[in-house]
Order: sequence, then structure tokens, then C-alpha cells
Amino acid sequence: EMGPVANNLLDCKIIEDTLVLIEDILDFAEKYNKDMLPTLKKEITLYEGVDYLYYPKNENGERFGYIHDEFQWFHRHPELSFKEIETTKRIRQDLQKGGLHILNLPLETGVVAEVGTGKHPIVAIRCDIDALPVTEKADVPHRSEHPDCMHACGHDTHTAILMGTAEILASIKSELKGTVKFIFQPAEEIGQGAKIMINTGDWYEKIDSVFGLHIWSGLDSGKISLESGE
Repeated sequence: EMGPVANNLLDCKIIEDTLVLIEDILDFAEKYNKDMLPTLKKEITLYEGVDYLYYPKNENGERFGYIHDEFQWFHRHPELSFKEIETTKRIRQDLQKGGLHILNLPLETGVVAEVGTGKHPIVAIRCDIDALPVTEKADVPHRSEHPDCMHACGHDTHTAILMGTAEILASIKSELKGTVKFIFQPAEEIGQGAKIMINTGDWYEKIDSVFGLHIWSGLDSGKISLESGE
């Protein structure tokens, strides 16, 4: 059970509101570096009114289709930690189609992409891409095609959300005041992927702030919860 946020992926409008939040994030990063972040722990109700013009469409021209299609593909093709080969190929392929710059890092799985001026403030948004050794029993059209493996922790949703966010920001890159990096992290479920990624190259050392997202069944659709990192 993925909870109301995952079950209403298109209704909760996370991506549209992310567009608005990104502007605040960049302004925020100009004033504070990662060592000066104030403690944040509050629940924010998302609001209406974000321009749908920026919402990425799929190949059929459906405005909500892109993220929905990505979500269903990732759910049908789950891969375990450090085996996210096809997942990585899909992410790279679709981001490059959208005009995102992919960092040339010697990683077998996982992707870091970016958009913006290339200058500070540099904000990163991170998601996880690996699945779990679980057999899916749900009778849905996008059911896992891999025996004994499924996205049971929402990483398919996280990846689709970040893909959509990247597409949106790429479409308005001339308006960005800084740089946004998109981190698609492998092997979160075994606690090893993050360390390998941040120790590959020097890209991580240049980041001012990092934001992560996780869907949560205890939070109503249409709301997000913000907490400071450690």
C-alpha cells in the first residue's frame, strides 16, 4: 500500500507546486549555506494556481501523461540495489530528450543531471531508484514484470516526480537564478548508494543545499511535510 499520495499521483499536484517551491529554495540558498540551515519542521498545505503551461506532456500530448507514464514504466521494471541498469538507461535517455545536462561520472548505476546557470546557489534534489525483493500481488495494469522484485517503497514514484521536476525546470532554465542538480541515487535500500555517489567526482562538494522527498501514507494528499536534515 503506497498511501494516498502515491495513489493520487496526478491529483496531489506535487510537481506543479515543486515549480513554485524551487524559486523559494534558490532564494533561500542565496541567504544560507548548508552549515547555517535553520531547523525546519512544519507541514505545508499545497495551494492552487500554478501555471499548467510548464507541466510536461507525454508523446500523446497529454499534459499529465509524462510523469504518469514514467511512474508506470519504473513500476513495471523494478531492479534491486546496484542492479538498476535499465532504470539508469531510462533516466538518462529521457532526461537527455528533455535537454538536461548529464554529468559524466563513472557510475554503473545512478545519474546526476543539472540545469541552470552553472553558478551558485546550487541546489540539489534527490530521489532513490532501487526496488525491493518482494513479490507483487496487486492486480494492476502496471504490475511488476520482474519475479520477486517490486517497487514496494515508492522509489518509482520518487523517480517519476524528479523526472517531471527536471523537465519543468529545463523548460524555464533561462529564468533560474542558479543551478539545480538532480540526483537519482541507486542502492538506497542497502544504505550504500549515497556514499558511492558523493565520493565520485567533486560535484557534491559544490552543492549549497540538498532536498529529498519521500511519499508517506500518513500524510494526506495535497500536503507535504518539511524537516531539516542532519
